Amino acid sequence: MFPGMTEVIFERIAPVVTVHDVEAALARYRRLGFETELDEHAQYGFAERGPVQLHLQPGDPGDAGGTGGVV
Repeated sequence: MFPGMTEVIFERIAPVVTVHDVEAALARYRRLGFETELDEHAQYGFAERGPVQLHLQPGDPGDAGGTGGVV
């Protein structure tokens, strides 16, 4: 820790994960006990379980091997 800085405690983060199929990914997270929500218009999903929240966004269909994310 740097002098004069206070400790930062993270209680929640929400990374954005790129997936090939948002609805299939949400179904998988539901099976793992997450509550899920789909914004159909944007094809953007949310999965939440306790303090863990994930945002799921569709990948580029032209990039078959592409996945990624943002924290």
